[in-house]
Amino acid sequence: MGSWHEAMPRTARQTPGGFVYHALNRAVARLPLFEKDGDYAAFERVLEEAQQKHPTRVLAYCLLPNHWHFGEEKGISPIIDLGGCLR
Repeated sequence: MGSWHEAMPRTARQTPGGFVYHALNRAVARLPLFEKDGDYAAFERVLEEAQQKHPTRVLAYCLLPNHWHFGEEKGISPIIDLGGCLR
């Protein structure tokens, strides 16, 4: 038998432009995502690379040891892939 995601594919979410979105990612079992300053800096580098590939207006982000929050405003284009910037 294959893995669960092969049996239950999910359609990618489509997000309309012109709205503000809040995304968050929490570690499993409240384990730390960021343990040292370099981990936070690496996240910011990845965020900057994502911004270059998938431009969006970052309103705010907050990095905590076991999770992060990200607020962004999408442009006025009708449909934008929110996940593209956060991959």
